[in-house]
Amino acid sequence: MRANILFSHHHKCLCYVIITVALLVWLMLITAPRLPGSAGPFQIILAMYFLWGTLGPSTLAGLAVMVLLIPFNVLIARTVHKLQVRLLLNESGAGL
Repeated sequence: MRANILFSHHHKCLCYVIITVALLVWLMLITAPRLPGSAGPFQIILAMYFLWGTLGPSTLAGLAVMVLLIPFNVLIARTVHKLQVRLLLNESGAGL
């Protein structure tokens, strides 16, 4: 799904403007990280729908595990954010 969105986005760019390979790579780098955050809830709902058809009520066990792991995911996201900020400060010389 992500690859299709990226392809269609960059195919539109190629139709309107002739761009260099470097610009195309740059567009993919700035577009790709934005997609998982916006598509995540939709993908989970869609997966639960299809799993319900296959597994029935057992799907709720998987949903419960995902809900129980939310605090762990938040902790990891905060830690990664703090490390990224420290890395950017050190790279820019502001942390010295």
